[in-house]
Amino acid sequence: MPVHAGTTPGLARAALTIALRDATASFADDLSRGTIGRHHNTYQHRTRILRQMAAELSGSRADATGSGT
Repeated sequence: MPVHAGTTPGLARAALTIALRDATASFADDLSRGTIGRHHNTYQHRTRILRQMAAELSGSRADATGSGT
């Protein structure tokens, strides 16, 4: 999720946190129903997206606290 001009970093982090929570819940629901793997929604693809979102959120938190890598 790119941060758009005029968006505060706090709002961007909050939006990413909500998106990650929703995507994780959707993934868990789909996995429990056995619908993973249909129409390019493979387990590997979805877990990669969740890892990328979590890494972006972690990076934005590090930037906010000034403890960059």
